[in-house]
Amino acid sequence: MEQNKLDSSQIIGFLFLIGAFLWMFMFQPDFEEENKITNDVVQENIDNQNDYESTENFNSNLITDNSIKENQLIVLENNDVKFIISTKGAQINEGVLKNYKNQEENDLKIIDNNQVFSFEFNTLGNQPFNSNNLFFDYTENETNLGKEIDLRYVNDSGEKMIFNYFLPKNGYLLKLKVQTIGFNNLIGRNSKIDLNWNFDSFRNSKSQDYENRYTYLNYQDKDQDVKDLSAYSEDDDVDSAKWISYSQHFFNSILIFNDVKSQVDMKSANMDLDYSTQKYSNPVDDDGKQIYLKTFNTRILIDISRSNEISESMNWYIGPNDYYVLRNYKDDISESIWFGWGIFGWINRNIFFPLYQFLSSFL
Repeated sequence: MEQNKLDSSQIIGFLFLIGAFLWMFMFQPDFEEENKITNDVVQENIDNQNDYESTENFNSNLITDNSIKENQLIVLENNDVKFIISTKGAQINEGVLKNYKNQEENDLKIIDNNQVFSFEFNTLGNQPFNSNNLFFDYTENETNLGKEIDLRYVNDSGEKMIFNYFLPKNGYLLKLKVQTIGFNNLIGRNSKIDLNWNFDSFRNSKSQDYENRYTYLNYQDKDQDVKDLSAYSEDDDVDSAKWISYSQHFFNSILIFNDVKSQVDMKSANMDLDYSTQKYSNPVDDDGKQIYLKTFNTRILIDISRSNEISESMNWYIGPNDYYVLRNYKDDISESIWFGWGIFGWINRNIFFPLYQFLSSFL
């Protein structure tokens, strides 16, 4: 009876697999820490999102001046997420992932007065205009597809600015439309309009250094290449972008544009305690650890060459940094998850990550 022998190719194969497993355990998030954040993702209704078209008449029930100065909070939620939207600036003040818990077993907030989303320009009189300073009136409308909120500002001389949010029954993709009517009478001819999106990420892990490794800004450019800013130090870039991801260890906030933006100024930096203290009255938790990890700042030039009006449609993913959730959405936003370089990235994505997801369901 002939004995089985190991040839050289088999030995090399075994050594390669051993090395790959060692790499996975060194660089992948540890199971114990990640499973402290409970995942119970509800099946998303992607078809409903794609079928939605807003039918709200923007000219109905509009206020005639900006006399409403009281800040009001509006709830917009579905089975997976809950947003609190403020009538001051039409801002998302709070974003809760309903099927996740933080380390204290409380509702996990990815947004909690830690971001600013505003349009800015100079008027014909060279006065600064910032949508974050405006007070909006609003209406709500709910259908079998989901719920929408219309926020409308009307200037004293009749110019209008409208934010329209739509959230489907399920899922993490928020649709946003922003338009102006009559702003061609306000915007200076040599002025430009910037969309500013600033966000300070929370620390959700015990180890700040460990989580910092997986918290970074990346984006897809006009050539559909995904590029990253440094995860370890202050970094910036000016480039084109189809989407921009503020990727965190367990969660993600991705702004997806309807068209490619040609001049996008992006910056990221670690938030030390001194910097956090300057911005927030409570920069540390009860254990004396920093609450905020990184600050992201993006300035997007809005093209108004055709009408001197704002007319922007975008999608906003605010949810788990889960490949199997992200790949259900368009525009390749699942590529915002970094699996590694070359062959190691392929092995991680197609072998170890599915195995990790399978084992996690039993831990």
